Amino acid sequence: MKIQNFLITSQNNKYLNNNLNPKQQSVSQKNQVVFNNVNDEEKERNKRRNRIIGVTIAITAAVITAAVLYRKRKRKIKFKTNSEIKNNNIPQSNTKLKNNDTTKKFIVINNNTNNIAKETNETNRAVNNAAEVMPTSELVRTTTGIENIPADLIKPDMDLIKRKENKTTNRYNPKNIIKNYFLDFIAVEKKGYKLPEDEANGIMVVGKSKEEREKFVNWIIKEANVYHHKVTFDKNNPLESMHQIFEKARKAETIFPTNNTRTIIYVENLDDFFEDQSSENRKKIAKWNRFAEHASEQYHTTILFHTDKPKKLEAASIAPHRVSPRVYLSEENNI
Repeated sequence: MKIQNFLITSQNNKYLNNNLNPKQQSVSQKNQVVFNNVNDEEKERNKRRNRIIGVTIAITAAVITAAVLYRKRKRKIKFKTNSEIKNNNIPQSNTKLKNNDTTKKFIVINNNTNNIAKETNETNRAVNNAAEVMPTSELVRTTTGIENIPADLIKPDMDLIKRKENKTTNRYNPKNIIKNYFLDFIAVEKKGYKLPEDEANGIMVVGKSKEEREKFVNWIIKEANVYHHKVTFDKNNPLESMHQIFEKARKAETIFPTNNTRTIIYVENLDDFFEDQSSENRKKIAKWNRFAEHASEQYHTTILFHTDKPKKLEAASIAPHRVSPRVYLSEENNI
């Protein structure tokens, strides 16, 4: 009986299995199709996502690169303003320093071609001579009231100039240095042009013979044909001597606008003041330096002095932006 029941049950299960297998196979096939479709859609979405990510990365990199290049370019043309003179004891100018002053040298450019066309041949020659020293796009009048546009001015290396003079003339010629780096500048200035910021603040004449130095100083004053004063500097009373110089500089500032003629202040024994580098005298020299670096721009004044001991002088007091040009009366005097 049990065997018969088992056989019947086995047959029934076989029947059920035969009936269920096609359905199960159909469901499995359908599930496989659905799963394949899902996988294809997922792959497509991944491809689109990868494309979007790639494009986004490329655009971001391009923007960053452009920003870096722009910042570098902007940094190259950035201007730096001059610091204000803080010491109240220093003479204050009636004219203010311009905010677009830079560490580099500049010459002011204004577009007034009609006035330039009317300049005489003598003026054009002076401008051309100055242009050799001042490599700018053009030299233009500054008295027209048009907004000033600065152009780069690179100051020549004096050692290179010396070698050039030696190469062309077989000897060093101090008069040519004064002509090229001072007389030509003030000739242009007399015609209404503005000098670069650091030019013509001071001139130092170096030589072993005091007589020769004084002779050369007098030659500079004569050739410049400008207003001039002489002050004998008292190193034992430097503040009084500086006061005299400051007063003459103030006067020079008021005179200049009438005929565009600057003033030379010849300071005798100024090198003795610079030679004393005691802590007490250094404070007085610092006060002088704040005046000397703006003497030309603010007061239209040039400080002229001579010495036989340039290496003993306080370095900052004869720095290039305060004293330039420096001329040696002979190669032997280049000490």
